[in-house]
Amino acid sequence: RDGLEIEAILTLPQGREAKKLPVVVMPHGGPWAHDTLDYDYWAQFVAGLGYAVIQPNFRGSTGYGDDFKRKGEGQLGLAMQDDLNDALKYLVDQGIGDGARACIAGASYGGYAALWGLTRDAGLWRCGIAISGVASLRREVNDMGESLTGNHDKDGWKRMTPDFAAVSPLNFVDRIKAPLLMVHGKMDVTVDHSQSVSMANRMAAAGKPHEFLSLPKADHYFTREADRLALLKAMEAFLKKNNPPQ
Repeated sequence: RDGLEIEAILTLPQGREAKKLPVVVMPHGGPWAHDTLDYDYWAQFVAGLGYAVIQPNFRGSTGYGDDFKRKGEGQLGLAMQDDLNDALKYLVDQGIGDGARACIAGASYGGYAALWGLTRDAGLWRCGIAISGVASLRREVNDMGESLTGNHDKDGWKRMTPDFAAVSPLNFVDRIKAPLLMVHGKMDVTVDHSQSVSMANRMAAAGKPHEFLSLPKADHYFTREADRLALLKAMEAFLKKNNPPQ
């Protein structure tokens, strides 16, 4: 919307015409990372269910130079989120996607983006999936510890927004309208399991539609096959229930 070019990876289901498809926008984690054309089992799995999956490398992503990365500073929950919405708009404008059948799903920072999307743009999304998601940015930064890496990450996060509370999904649960699925492993040492617990409790107290799958042995990356299978089964059931592919 502001003229910045965003690269995205689009995965389409086999055997279906690429026209008016249900959409899953899938932002990557980090946010200092980027999606590539390497095999992505989440994107492939969801596309195989019948959805158009788009993975935009929104502003602030790595891989496109320092200037592009710095464009995310001060834009957490703002222009960074606009880029995700504009990925959906692009698919709709191209006739590929159905804007009335769109969900947002992601892990880690992508999980935050899914939570914030349901909060900030409640009328845009039919459902959301937050995997190992960040619900409270202030708590997440405080949990990083005092290691060299932790201090570096803290500084990076602080450059992303002057006001953590203003863009933390946990503080705006009352705005959410669409169903939410949260999946989080108790062995996650990157994003604390308590982030999803707090969000689930707040959703329950507000009477908001949600499901929470807590996996006792899962880490941040769902390394164990059993945990990956549980995650994919939960995603499939939730998507088919709340945004049917047919």
